[in-house]
Amino acid sequence: MLGYSKPMQWGHFFNPVGLATALLVNGFLAFPAQAKASLGGPATSATSPQFYFILITLLAIGVMVAVAWRLWAVHRERDAVRDKVAGMEVSSERDALTGLLNRHVVEERFETLRAQGFETFALIDLDNFKAVNDRHGREVGDEVLAACGHALKGGEGRDYLTIRHGAEEFVVLLSGVDAYYRAEALRKKLPMKIARAVPALEEPVTASMGLIEFPDVGFEASSFEELYERAAQLLRNAKAAGRDRTCFERLTMLGGEPAPAEQNSASRGHVAA
Repeated sequence: MLGYSKPMQWGHFFNPVGLATALLVNGFLAFPAQAKASLGGPATSATSPQFYFILITLLAIGVMVAVAWRLWAVHRERDAVRDKVAGMEVSSERDALTGLLNRHVVEERFETLRAQGFETFALIDLDNFKAVNDRHGREVGDEVLAACGHALKGGEGRDYLTIRHGAEEFVVLLSGVDAYYRAEALRKKLPMKIARAVPALEEPVTASMGLIEFPDVGFEASSFEELYERAAQLLRNAKAAGRDRTCFERLTMLGGEPAPAEQNSASRGHVAA
């Protein structure tokens, strides 16, 4: 239940249409004979059938106008609440700094994404990002993160989508052939794109990556969290090997059970022997 309350408005109790109707009825009740006489016509008794007919008609019109006014106000309030909820849903799905999808959105849809062919999980982390914050300040650090998000966002909705997982960490889910090489191309372009977007930097900001390729058969039970943990270990291996590189594994099946994963270490895009 949303903790949202709309401020009380005078229009709920006081509106010009209702006020005008009330004044008209009050004036007709108070001065029926005088009003008729002033127009040159015969005075009408306040107890005549015509008077009661006019009075009831005016009251009915006033009630209908008041009801219509209130219905319109309720409809307007409902639309305002819907707009607010929609805005909150959109904002909760996107990271405010980078505009990328948040983790919980993809976790909820992960099975659907896998069924659509997203079978490569890449975890990218900016190298020495704490040093960037310490040297240039938080504002420049945020600019770096925003530039990184923009650089990784381009293919969202097509054959890959990107999530900001937290801090300087990003997850890229890819589908289709050559997913490893496309993810590696994204990683290698980051220093150049960040440098162009953040001229205050004096040194390139590189990135390391842990990447897993998994088939859609035999690994259906693997959750987002489980794949993340495997990719995180590969990422730690890449950091330990010198940063600015990728470690990856290709999960395979052998005799109905997962076979030992093939692990490789790529430095600057070249697979080590």
